[in-house]
Amino acid sequence: MGGKAVSRSFLLLLLSGFKFTYNLSFFVHSLRAPLVSKTGRLTNGNGNNKLFRRATIKRSSSINVSANIVSTSCKEYIGEESYEYAQHIAAMQKHDELVSKLKTLILKSSTIGEIIDIHVQNQTDLMPYHLSLCWHKISQLAQNDREKDHIEQNGKALLPLLKHTVAAFDKYDARALSGTAISFAKISSATKVIFESEIWNCLTERSVEVDTFQAGDISFLICAYAKINRADQKLLNYLSEKIIFDTSIFSPKEIAHIIWGYAKLGQSAPKLYQALERSAIKKLDNFTAGDIAQIAYAYATVDFKPTRLLNAIADLPIEKINDFRVETTRGLDSFNAQAMCNILWAYARLGHDAPGLFTVIEDEAIEIIDSFNSKDMASIVWAYAKMGHPAPKLCTAIEEKAIGMVKTFNSQDITNTVWAYAKLGHQAPNLFKAMEDATIKTLDFFSSRDTSLIVWAYAKNRHPAPKLCTAIGDRAINKVKSFNNQDIVNTAWAYAKLGHKAPKLFAAIEDEVLGRMKTFNERDVASLLWAYAILGQPAPAMFVAMRQLVVEEIDRFSPHHLSNIVWAYATLDHQAPELFATIYRKVEENHGNFSKNQLARIARAYAKSDTLTPQALDVIDRKTFEELQGLTSQAITKETHVYASQE
Repeated sequence: MGGKAVSRSFLLLLLSGFKFTYNLSFFVHSLRAPLVSKTGRLTNGNGNNKLFRRATIKRSSSINVSANIVSTSCKEYIGEESYEYAQHIAAMQKHDELVSKLKTLILKSSTIGEIIDIHVQNQTDLMPYHLSLCWHKISQLAQNDREKDHIEQNGKALLPLLKHTVAAFDKYDARALSGTAISFAKISSATKVIFESEIWNCLTERSVEVDTFQAGDISFLICAYAKINRADQKLLNYLSEKIIFDTSIFSPKEIAHIIWGYAKLGQSAPKLYQALERSAIKKLDNFTAGDIAQIAYAYATVDFKPTRLLNAIADLPIEKINDFRVETTRGLDSFNAQAMCNILWAYARLGHDAPGLFTVIEDEAIEIIDSFNSKDMASIVWAYAKMGHPAPKLCTAIEEKAIGMVKTFNSQDITNTVWAYAKLGHQAPNLFKAMEDATIKTLDFFSSRDTSLIVWAYAKNRHPAPKLCTAIGDRAINKVKSFNNQDIVNTAWAYAKLGHKAPKLFAAIEDEVLGRMKTFNERDVASLLWAYAILGQPAPAMFVAMRQLVVEEIDRFSPHHLSNIVWAYATLDHQAPELFATIYRKVEENHGNFSKNQLARIARAYAKSDTLTPQALDVIDRKTFEELQGLTSQAITKETHVYASQE
């Protein structure tokens, strides 16, 4: 048998992954009989020299790597070229074994200290893959409180690994780059450890040099930068081009992550969003309910409305929507509840009406209502209210379940829930009572916006809540400055609607209103004046300032606003002849634009303030005024309260 035959057989054996030992006579005998001694030992013909030997190479105190090293004495049998190739194969085997053992060591580490020790003991053998894996493991361990404390107190111990990592960036491939980036972001999110800007700059510079990014690598890299709010335009533009070039490679989750990342970083990228929308539509039939929910939710966070995608989702056959229930039978209740809520939340957030979809999901949601948590219930009922889509059966089902879970509702959940029920006009007295008690106990966790919406909801649903109003009022006195205009108006309107007097709160509101008078719109002005008048709360300074504002900008105010305003001044006996004269001229000029009710209310106001002239009577409608002559002031106030509260 020739040397070439031996060479080929020898290489095949290497490639097969055999472990060479001294006793290989069964193999070598078939190749070259003279190589086998009478003892069966492998020799060079003389029975002395071993062609192969096993070597144990100690790389560190932690790792022992066994590899097969080809003896130089085999050159004469297999040729120098084959010998060099065999050496290469053997080195690759040794390398693969080392890589595997280091990987195992890193993944089995139970503390960040162990990761640091592995790096110290094996620096020369750690490849970019291992370095990225070290950071991945550290990001996992940092979720543990003990390890979190350790890394925050001993952050300097990571410096050698960090320096090694940055120095090796030029050798990183796409997978190692994205893995390291997301690990850095997770560590920063979980701990107080902050990776300096220069490190992220190095990551960016290397990333834009790499042209082998896979779909997962791109989505991970975008998520990493989004998590730390680092809008690196150079990288985002580079990745956007790669995404648009071929959107077909991205899975639903990757599409959702990309959209979320660009949205979180405040990126206006219509071309990117359009490209991903087209890709999602093409794959829609293969999407699960969870996939649809993720993408819809992601789009709801950007300044781009994917109308075609939303229509396509809404037009899915009923069998597809029923996947929610199918998956529920597989033990994925919480997932499906969240998926339903996220889809409807996205439609509501984007203001995209889909009554058919909302109706179908309402029925499905009732079927799995037991799997809903507090956030799910608050989100789904908010979505129906936001879109003005009545859902009485769902509201009733949620009410029954929520009463027993009210302690699990946070401030946002409570706010969204009571607001939604009020917006839908769905009476739920037992739920509102339970929510009132929960709100009072946790009031410090509510924002100014939350409290204004809550009292508005109780007022809108005509649910008396004296304890809640007192608690919110006492707290709000010192927080009025943090209220925006809508918060102020909602609060004042709600207290008036509930008939709950709060002199100190309304005095604080008056002071705040005076400081930003010009920022209130006509509806705000009319509502505030009406609220103070209903409660009989004097506010001379505010009424004087608003009197002048209305006179100067009379054309901004609608007939409804003007009728409320003039009624409020008359009710509080606030003398405002110039205002009454200006409104009279407005009525005279636009008599046809005022309804009979509005004219009647204006007539009452003029009668009460003794400012009605014969000429005004003719304009306003003498007959209507005469019919109201017999009304007492109390009756006038009551009737006007009912009318004004309809706004």
